[in-house]
Parts: sequence; C-alpha cells; structure tokens
Amino acid sequence: MESRHPGAGTLTPCDPRRYWDSVDLPAFGSQGRIYRAKHRRARRREKVAFVLTGGGALGAVQVGMLRALVEFGIEADIVLGSSVGALNAAGYAENPTHEGVDIVERAWLDAKGSDLFNYGRLWSLKQFTTKRAAVYEENRLATLIDQVVVHDRIEDFALPFGVIATSLSGDPERCFWSGPARDLLLASSALPGVFPSVLIGNQRFIDGGVVNNMPVVQAVDAGATKIYVLQCGPKMSETETFGPRPIDHVIGAVTLARKARAWHDLDSLSADVEVMVIPGPSAAKLYFVDLSHTAELIARGREVAHAFLKATEENVRAEILELAH
Repeated sequence: MESRHPGAGTLTPCDPRRYWDSVDLPAFGSQGRIYRAKHRRARRREKVAFVLTGGGALGAVQVGMLRALVEFGIEADIVLGSSVGALNAAGYAENPTHEGVDIVERAWLDAKGSDLFNYGRLWSLKQFTTKRAAVYEENRLATLIDQVVVHDRIEDFALPFGVIATSLSGDPERCFWSGPARDLLLASSALPGVFPSVLIGNQRFIDGGVVNNMPVVQAVDAGATKIYVLQCGPKMSETETFGPRPIDHVIGAVTLARKARAWHDLDSLSADVEVMVIPGPSAAKLYFVDLSHTAELIARGREVAHAFLKATEENVRAEILELAH
C-alpha cells in the first residue's frame, strides 16, 4: 500500500490533516483508494454509508462487492446510489443481508438471458441517428427493478436510501430520500439518448450520473463518518487513453468529467470522514447494454472487494503495531 502524504499527492492542500492511500491490486488490474485524516482519532461509533456509482453493464460488479461487504460483516447505516448503482443500492437497502444480495444477483442473472435489449447493437446504433428522444421507447431496466424492489416508496426500505437523479428544470442535481421507488430508479438510470426521461410530479428527470455519479457529499450530509464507495471501473487515478473512434472520445470526455467531479467532492469532505473506494476489476470495454458477462463480473467484483478489504485490514494492523512501538 502506497501512502500519499501532504505535499505528495494531497487532494486537499487547504487541509494538511487529510491524505489518501492507494491500494494496488495488480491481480485485478485495479487500484483502490482510502481517504482519511492523517492522525486517526477515536470515535464512539462510525456511521457507515455505502455509495454505489453508475457504470452500465459493469454495475454487475457491485453485486459481488455487496456480497463481500456482507461476508466481512460490514453493515451500512445508510445507502446511496446513482444510475445503475441506485438499482443495486436499492436492493441492498431493501434487504441488507445475504438473502438480499441473493435477490439482486438473481435479477442480474435473469436479465442476462432476457429481452431487455433484444433489438441488437446495430439496431440501437441506427436509432441514434433518427429523430427521436431515445433509442428505446421505455426503460427496459424496469424488469430488473421489479425483481429487486418490494416497497412502493423508498422511505419504507429497511435502511435510509438516497437516489440521485438529474432534473431537466431548476436545480439539476437532486437527491431523493423519499418518493416512488420504481419511478425514481427509472429516472436515475434513464441514460440520455438511450432511455426516455421520467416524469415525477411536474418535472422530468434523467440519469443521476449526468450530474453526480458518486454522491459522497450527500452521504456526509446524511451523517456518514465512514463511506464505502463501490466503483464499477478499475481505477480513478488515471484517464484511460481515448479509443480510435469519435464516439470513444465522446465517452472518454464524459468519463473524465465524472472523475473530475468525484475528485472535487472527495477533496471537499471533512478531514475526519474516511472514504474507502473499492475499485472494480479490469474488464474489456463492454457495450453499455452487454449483459453476456454478468456472472463473471459478479464473481470478479466479489474477489476484488475481498482483496481490497483484506489489504486495508492488514494496513490497519500494521499501523497499530507501529504505534505500539
């Protein structure tokens, strides 16, 4: 584990009490991060939040990560999600147990063989050039949502649950802690140009990842003192080289904007808030609706989360021994 101290990778130069560690996981082509205060302070009890980011079909890795967290005995007090991460977060918030993770996993595996995106890739690409608001007339992720969500309203979930959606009018960034579960999850996953916007009340909403793919600030506002971020991608420290096609540059620019927002928000947190960024495994670039690798992604997500959590445990033990001497 490589330590980044103030003056060598500090993300909050205005607050020298805070720094981050990188957690390198070469077996998975991944790198996680831990943001924390330079000097640990005793706390009566942490208030733990799970924050799940968006990532399209790569969202399957979060199912494995949730299972690893449950297996390590790590429990959340609050849960937040954006885009496809909101779907996984909702499943956990509904039932934060092994059985709850089983339900989310079954929904993903069933979707692999369903007709969620049965028109094919060429058909989808063609629709992007036609005059229409979205490739699909309805958000087909509703099938997944209906398998995972039991309660009609998110305030009735077992755990407090926040979902990010982007409003097309007024303040674009919204975090909902109450409201209609199905509509809010459809809105948070309404990828522009792919799925239609969703009307909630008198306003229309689209994918939460457009404005905030990693709602750590909202987690702290809800009282979280320790945050586990379940990230779909393998790294947040580097910008991947853009591919050879114009669309690769468009997607790369969006990814870069998301990373910049995430860095900014992590910088802004109080020094005594600890953030554990669990990375996803390195994966071949998948088409955003490619569900053919779901089982593998779930398994790899569990493996990389286990490796990350084990590495952080070993680091804490080493620090305790160092302090004892």
